[in-house]
Amino acid sequence: MTESIQETVITEAIHRLKACHSSFSFDDWILLDADNRVVSSSPSISVVFERIATSFSSPFDTFIGVEGDLAKQAIETMIAQVRRENTMISSKQLLFRMKLFYQPVEILLAPAPVAGGVFLIFESCLLEHARSADGDLLQTKKVALQQLSATLRSISEGVITTNAWGIIELMNPKAESITEWNACDAIGRPLWEVIKLLNEKDDSLIQNPIHEVINSDLPIGRERGVLLQGAAGTKVKISFNISPILDDKQAGWGVVMTFDDITQKVRIESELQKIHKMDSLAMLSAGIAHDFNNFLTTITGNLSLARSSLDSETPLYAILKNAERGTQHAKLLTDRLYSFSRTSSPLKKPTHVSTVIEDTAKFIFGGTQTQWKSEISSKLWVCKIDEGQISQVLNNLFINANQAMPDGGKVTVKASNRQMIWNGELGMNNGPYVEIKIIDEGCGIESKHLDKLFEPYFTTKPRGNGLGLASSYSIIKSHEGHIEVNSTLGVGTTFTLYLPASPHVKLSPSKELQNKILYGVGRILLMDDEELVQDITGQMLNHLGYTVEFARNGKMALEKFKEAEAKNEPFNLVILDLSVSQGAGGIDALKMLRDYAPNVKTILSSGYSHRSEVRFFDQYGFNGVIIKPYNIEQLSWSIQQIITA
Repeated sequence: MTESIQETVITEAIHRLKACHSSFSFDDWILLDADNRVVSSSPSISVVFERIATSFSSPFDTFIGVEGDLAKQAIETMIAQVRRENTMISSKQLLFRMKLFYQPVEILLAPAPVAGGVFLIFESCLLEHARSADGDLLQTKKVALQQLSATLRSISEGVITTNAWGIIELMNPKAESITEWNACDAIGRPLWEVIKLLNEKDDSLIQNPIHEVINSDLPIGRERGVLLQGAAGTKVKISFNISPILDDKQAGWGVVMTFDDITQKVRIESELQKIHKMDSLAMLSAGIAHDFNNFLTTITGNLSLARSSLDSETPLYAILKNAERGTQHAKLLTDRLYSFSRTSSPLKKPTHVSTVIEDTAKFIFGGTQTQWKSEISSKLWVCKIDEGQISQVLNNLFINANQAMPDGGKVTVKASNRQMIWNGELGMNNGPYVEIKIIDEGCGIESKHLDKLFEPYFTTKPRGNGLGLASSYSIIKSHEGHIEVNSTLGVGTTFTLYLPASPHVKLSPSKELQNKILYGVGRILLMDDEELVQDITGQMLNHLGYTVEFARNGKMALEKFKEAEAKNEPFNLVILDLSVSQGAGGIDALKMLRDYAPNVKTILSSGYSHRSEVRFFDQYGFNGVIIKPYNIEQLSWSIQQIITA
């Protein structure tokens, strides 16, 4: 059939159909072949569907912009019925893309005078509506939308409105920002094409709930658990609400969706929850550490008291000394518990760092498959450090090295004196430092993780909490030092610490005296609410030559002190525990005692080694301080310093 004859046949067929169906103008039609491809169309079709390809041989759904698989399947089913029954069928309203909008249109399907051909003829009124972009109705609607748009620009949430078929009619700038869609491109598209919702847990696609709102005329909202994937692929957490737009008769003619990017809000809430958990953990940890230090004081005191009765050359003396050393390592556990609650600066004292390194390494690597090699200079400078905190840092690094070699390996620990020239880098001061290197032969760390290694909560371990290295970094910085890491996958990792040193500082003789028992005479009042601590401290004081009496709180201590004064048997020294379970603790007890006897000599006793009262004991009015757990040598030294002063 030639092209001219075909056109004549099609025109005659259209005229016959028009006589049967007055509701269709038959000015807008397309003709499909047996493969459902467009072979011809009315001239007006290219105007109506100007956004769609107008070349023939295109699949019908591409040519006319059918919206959705269900609509496409419905049309295909009707086409098949027309061919099978050789009859005409009219459809319900379906969505088609016309110019910038999707429009609901009713179509008529009819047999065509072409082998397997089918006509798709479009309802006249709505196509006229689509053509009349400058008509009065659209102009009135345009003015109303402009007024609404001006209002919505000032709203901080994203807002999108649609018609009754879910086609976007308006979106404000905030909605553009969140969805990454330009309003000009989004208007006229179905809401579900612009708003792609994902499940936060697995990124699976969530069916857009707009259909449910349109069908039920009831609002739907979600506060959590939803991601919105923008046009550029960015995923943000959102909360949203979709509400029907109802007329005076409560009939729905569209929906309005409001939504907001809550990604930052959720992140802040998560951090606040972490802080709350840390605060709770801090309170719990501090309490546990306090009680644990009291128990350690009992153990350490008994061991040192038993050892003091033996000759230092006997085997039992060495056994007790080793057991006592074990309790000092156990104190490191309480220091780690305190690390969750401390916010104060470190309690620094001149210290031989080599001793801290060796004691910590023996404690961590003892009984493991890891061999450690010491390359520590015998002339290492003295550093002013908080021994407990630096022990904690070394603990973290030694444990990491050990875990990096589950089948065993070698860890080399080097320590040497260095004169560092930082040239203002890293906020460090030029001068003398002790450099400590911890070198393992483990699996190594990926380079992409190195910059994040000291960040809170970052961890590469399945069961890690990301706090060990973060706290280590914080401690080293509080010592005005520096920590850095280098690692090669499959080779190993090296952590390097720099601690400010004091080359000309020598440990005072009094430091050495702490390793000797100093005996004396006098009367001592001990205030402590822990019976076990009272018992062992009393025994040690008696062994040292002192007479001791006990009180459980500040009120009892003042009464005992007054009674002794009345009997003309005054106390030479009062030891006050910082915290007691009931009644006045050390600070309040000191005030009461000083009000009665301004010159009373006092020692503050506490397991809270990093409390400000302990660090600045003299500013609170105490003459000295002793940290739990303590042995008999430390107790005797602390007392001698005050009584003989």
